[in-house]
Amino acid sequence: MLLGALALIGTTALTILVTRVVNWLLDRRSQLIIEVQVNEMFRAQKVANDLKDEMRAVVKSWEDLEKLPLWKYDVYSKFFASEQCLKVSITNSTPKKVAGLTFSLDVPGGDLIQVGSDGDLVELPGRTAVPLGDLQPKRSLLVNVLTSSLFSSSTMQALRERIVITSDEHVRTRYKFPAPAHIQFRDKLRRLAVLNIVWVVFLICALIGFLVFASKH
Repeated sequence: MLLGALALIGTTALTILVTRVVNWLLDRRSQLIIEVQVNEMFRAQKVANDLKDEMRAVVKSWEDLEKLPLWKYDVYSKFFASEQCLKVSITNSTPKKVAGLTFSLDVPGGDLIQVGSDGDLVELPGRTAVPLGDLQPKRSLLVNVLTSSLFSSSTMQALRERIVITSDEHVRTRYKFPAPAHIQFRDKLRRLAVLNIVWVVFLICALIGFLVFASKH
């Protein structure tokens, strides 16, 4: 009787544990995955000034110069003034469509945003949501952001709090901040080197143990 009760309790506990693990795995897969890559940009103000000098050499009239790009604080001026580039990849790993996606930055200043690889570069006012449309299952959407207003975000957690992505229905989100490709490759080589060292040490220990065992017999 006691063994039967213990077996029943053990089976019940194992079933609950397996169920929770399966639900956790399914929940991990059914998410909106936000992958953020942050890159610093070099100061390009000299390039903008050189372009202005080239324009001034051709266009003599001040009235005509004012009509050209860079002569007012427009998209082109903000492009050359930007000091950070954010590459934000949004992937729908859920089994259903995520409708009404929006993107915004929780910062006071304005920045530039490009939706998709071939989208137009447009101004993004601070704390203003930009509609991204619907995202089908297993599809990804790329958002490029040029900014100079995120230097206070010195940690990934702070940066995550400033990138605001919403949808019509609540969807669990998971953020990833992958390292650049060359750093990932370097880290992979390091892991392989450590694994090889551990494997060699294991083989040496096994060989020594075998020799010791054989010498005693």
